[in-house]
Amino acid sequence: MGHEEANGTLPSPTPENQARYEEWCRKQEEYWASLPRQLTEEEAEQFRDMAWAEQDPDVQRLYAYKWVAVYRRKVVAAGDDLGEVLAEASRVTGLPEGKIAVTSIPGVETFFGGR
Repeated sequence: MGHEEANGTLPSPTPENQARYEEWCRKQEEYWASLPRQLTEEEAEQFRDMAWAEQDPDVQRLYAYKWVAVYRRKVVAAGDDLGEVLAEASRVTGLPEGKIAVTSIPGVETFFGGR
């Protein structure tokens, strides 16, 4: 450990390291600036649909161990294969697959073992 480090200060970076650091900072700022600041209303509704499905007792009972696609608090497709669930949900709702809320429903045994 050098004298400067022992006194709580770091040595000055080399010009090459400083340039790399500044480039890294610039890229980080660009990345974070490119992200939306908050969810759109559509994204928030998808989140609420997923939360509903994950917490509703009837959904838990009927669709344990399944993928479920939810639209406006209604299960529009369910099954073991995510791709098939998305395709069916898209057909039923008329929405593209990327706009449909999908979540997996764990069964009781997921948490307590057995089955």
